[in-house]
Amino acid sequence: EWVAELPTKLHSKLVNAGLAAPRVQPEPEPQPEPETVPTLKAWTDTYIKNHPGKDSTINLLEVTARSLCKKFGDDKPIDSFTAGDAEDFRKWLQTKGNERKGYKTGLAANTVRRRMGRTKQFFNFAIKHELIARNPFAGEASTVTGNDDRLFMVPSDWIETCIRKAPCED
Repeated sequence: EWVAELPTKLHSKLVNAGLAAPRVQPEPEPQPEPETVPTLKAWTDTYIKNHPGKDSTINLLEVTARSLCKKFGDDKPIDSFTAGDAEDFRKWLQTKGNERKGYKTGLAANTVRRRMGRTKQFFNFAIKHELIARNPFAGEASTVTGNDDRLFMVPSDWIETCIRKAPCED
């Protein structure tokens, strides 16, 4: 008992002189492997695969996922996104986010907002799975607004034509 309670330095001297047995070090308990955070591509693929939406909704989610991967790369971990990345993505969509035009032109304001909304969905799903603590895209606008460019005065002759073709004037 006396030898077992000796300080390490004195015990080592006794071991070196052959007067005491070396202390047995307890084996460290195995640590669980840390969970790896999924990459952007893996996470968006998982989200889309498990989404119960219609084909058109799935298609729009896939377009958004492709845009994210085009801007940030497939291998970016989802926990590495910042609010600055969210702002960069919005600006990229506004200037170079048009997939149909080879990413050389931007998208309309409401299209950008819809894409930001879908991106928020991807990251809110990650919050629910406790992979990230907060959504870096939360501060970005995603509510679709009216488009004043599409407003115009309807000519009266159009209205008269519609009235004449209707089954009843009322």
